[in-house]
Amino acid sequence: MVEDRFESLVRAARQESPPKVNVSRAVMERLEALRADRMRQRVWIVASLVSVAAASAMCVVVFPEWEAFQDPMLALLEPVRMSLR
Repeated sequence: MVEDRFESLVRAARQESPPKVNVSRAVMERLEALRADRMRQRVWIVASLVSVAAASAMCVVVFPEWEAFQDPMLALLEPVRMSLR
């Protein structure tokens, strides 16, 4: 009895036509939103890489000067080092 009812529902469902719904616009909007999020993340990644590069360059430039101030004897030899460049 239950199987007969189920079989009749299955037959009825197979004969029905699916509703005509166009979801392509919603899908495209969702993909565009995901692409915009990825672009926003890429901008932050590039900005952070530029920041790291600038900080690294400043460390390379400033380290010898900072090192000279750490030891007074090195500070005395700094003019000699500058003249040998």
